[in-house]
Amino acid sequence: MLYEEGAMTMGFKVVSEGRFSKESVRKFLYDEPASYPSCSGTRTYDDNVSDFKVAMAAIHRGAQLLEGLVVENTLEVVHFYMDAIKRNAEIAVRELLKSIGLKNKGAPIRFSDFMNDGTEIKLEIRMNYETGSADFDFTCTGRETFNCLNVPKAIAHSAII
Repeated sequence: MLYEEGAMTMGFKVVSEGRFSKESVRKFLYDEPASYPSCSGTRTYDDNVSDFKVAMAAIHRGAQLLEGLVVENTLEVVHFYMDAIKRNAEIAVRELLKSIGLKNKGAPIRFSDFMNDGTEIKLEIRMNYETGSADFDFTCTGRETFNCLNVPKAIAHSAII
């Protein structure tokens, strides 16, 4: 059952009025899951709380730095440079894929590795050396496993990026 494997939520408020909500976090991570038959709350509560606090500190610092950039340079200028960085990154990646594709004469690159349980992960990357586009194909990867090593689609996309 899904409820035995993890939490699914649309949103969860960790900070209220600038304060970390210990009670809400404990209820969400520990008390509520334990209310289901044969289930318990998180086994790593202190680690989870630390992870929340580190993430919030990083987000807060990033927001401060962005606010400083906007005050110093205006929002229009910050957006201009953010867009320029994205365009430059796309061009750089496409040029890299073009050069690899040309070097390999259009042949795909293949990679294979194994998870701890022996499940094989296979990746084939087909590059178009004219446009710099690429297809990442995991078709021959092993089946879904019954453990915590499976990768959701969003994580796979992040790894490719």
